[in-house]
Amino acid sequence: MSVRFFKRIFLCILLLIFLIPVALAAYFGVSRSREAEENKQLRAQLEQLQASGGQTDGVTGPDGASFPYQELYPELYCEPERPDGWQRSENTVYLTFDDGPSANTAAILDVLAAQGVKATFFVGGSEAENASELLRRIVEEGHTIGIHTYSHQYRELYSSVESYLADFKQVYDMIYEATGVKAEIFRFPGGSINGYNGLIYEQLIAELTRRGFTYYDWNVTGGDSISGATAQDITYNVVSGMEGIDRAVVALHDFDGGAATVEALPGIIEQLRQGGNSFAALTPEVSPIIFGYASVS
Repeated sequence: MSVRFFKRIFLCILLLIFLIPVALAAYFGVSRSREAEENKQLRAQLEQLQASGGQTDGVTGPDGASFPYQELYPELYCEPERPDGWQRSENTVYLTFDDGPSANTAAILDVLAAQGVKATFFVGGSEAENASELLRRIVEEGHTIGIHTYSHQYRELYSSVESYLADFKQVYDMIYEATGVKAEIFRFPGGSINGYNGLIYEQLIAELTRRGFTYYDWNVTGGDSISGATAQDITYNVVSGMEGIDRAVVALHDFDGGAATVEALPGIIEQLRQGGNSFAALTPEVSPIIFGYASVS
């Protein structure tokens, strides 16, 4: 083979090395631009829904189009009543418990009953499947029950809007079958914006809001899901986290092995009461504390 032949091969390789990155950059640039525009329109839709108190009449996707997942589960809708708009009570603490029911649920309920406090339980389907009695007790004692997740497998759960809705529907049905309550509030596993749902969180928020559901993140956490957390740690995290806050949604957990949370609960309630706070359960009328987007309150 001639030297000229090898030169041509070399030039072709150099050309490919140059052209491939340029082509990929152009492709992903267009994709990102399209995604950014769609997310911009979804954000506008969400803000419209929040401003209207969650009214869903006539809401469609970007450019007036509908998304295929909007046709799924036509029974998965609710109509929260907000005749006076969002409620926002200062010096109010909303204690919330994720992931239950568990071996500690009854003990948590006992403490709340003894203290005269109402709270909110975002329950998980796989745990709730064999815990109908505990779910009924949560409702019967005046607490709010909400949806968390059935699988808690983040990668699968957040792989698509369709996957999230299928999981959501499982927990929704399970709560209704056990208690007769059609849940209207929920909490995204990991919060509404997390490391797993970055590509679809705006679609998820817009779709669940369009269906009438209200989600709640948090602005204070007990850190009780951290391995080795003690009752003293959890109490300190909550009480110190309340500094400078006029109302709080406190994230705690209801899971097997969470005895430290139960132990911390009386002290948390006592110290926050001494600070002039009252306690209440979340309802769809309560102005949500949420990540990323500004609060609608």
